[in-house]
Amino acid sequence: MFEPSNRPRPKTTGGFTLVEALVAISIAALAGSVLLLGVTTSLQNTDEALRQTVALGMAQQLLDEVVGAGSLEAIDEYDGFHDAPPADSWGVPLGMEDGHGGLRHPNFRAASGLLDHYARHVRVAPAAPSDLTSPLSAGQTSDYRLLEVRVTYTAPNRPARELVRTKRVVADVPPY
Repeated sequence: MFEPSNRPRPKTTGGFTLVEALVAISIAALAGSVLLLGVTTSLQNTDEALRQTVALGMAQQLLDEVVGAGSLEAIDEYDGFHDAPPADSWGVPLGMEDGHGGLRHPNFRAASGLLDHYARHVRVAPAAPSDLTSPLSAGQTSDYRLLEVRVTYTAPNRPARELVRTKRVVADVPPY
């Protein structure tokens, strides 16, 4: 039969073994890296959305400026226009101007360097009356113009990439 021993039993304290501690640390490290990856991806997506929103605004502003030039001859002068960093019609960098050729109050200016990596490109071509989305070949004329504005972004040590390409068609409507 079994007889109880007279030896005292060792006292056990509530704790973790080394293996349990290593497993817990490994799980915590894995969960932390997954969370960090999620936050990083979210920040990158937010940054890209901001860039595209800014680029769309710059493209729309330039399209409005081209259309506001008036005659088709004045609009044609914008063909091949390029500016980097973007500036208004007075040559003041965007985000700094007040809309009248001067500077905004310092509290309302864009952060210095915010738009330095952007560039705007304009293409103006006579549009085919049968298909206004198609430019005519060189030498042909039309009473329609196809305007295309592209905005590119060049990150440091990377090639330029297009963020926005927008088009608009304008027509010359003679007065009655």
